[in-house]
Amino acid sequence: MDFGGTEQCKLDANGRLKLSPKAIACFEKCGGHEVVLHCWPEGCLGVLPKGTWERMYYEQGYASSAMQATFEGRQKQRLFNRFTEYTEITSQGRITISGALRERVNLLPGQSVLVSGYGECLELWDPERFAAINVELDEREQQELQKASPGLQG
Repeated sequence: MDFGGTEQCKLDANGRLKLSPKAIACFEKCGGHEVVLHCWPEGCLGVLPKGTWERMYYEQGYASSAMQATFEGRQKQRLFNRFTEYTEITSQGRITISGALRERVNLLPGQSVLVSGYGECLELWDPERFAAINVELDEREQQELQKASPGLQG
């Protein structure tokens, strides 16, 4: 599956976001209309196909009985899952984002939302936060370039 690019959408008054036909087609290729909404620590909302989410959850060890057997393991599960919800893409191509998730990532009804695609995931961003993250990425890129080519600074 190949989510890619960035587009701007508007969140309606009821917290619904209409996905582009391209995004819907990607979800359909990945197993259907069931998706998982997950708040990433960077301050955006991930929209993942249910199968991708489940694979990630198992690969990271969150589903293991060892995690459930200890206080520390249960705390890790709680931390990872506390801002996660399952939903479906409607026949109109929309997803509904709960108030708790919208508040967590600063998405306001009536606001423009940046939708960015990354491999097997869409990310929903508050435009100001997205701009700030891109400044950080530009700085990191410059640092990496300087490490790789110290003689080319200029």
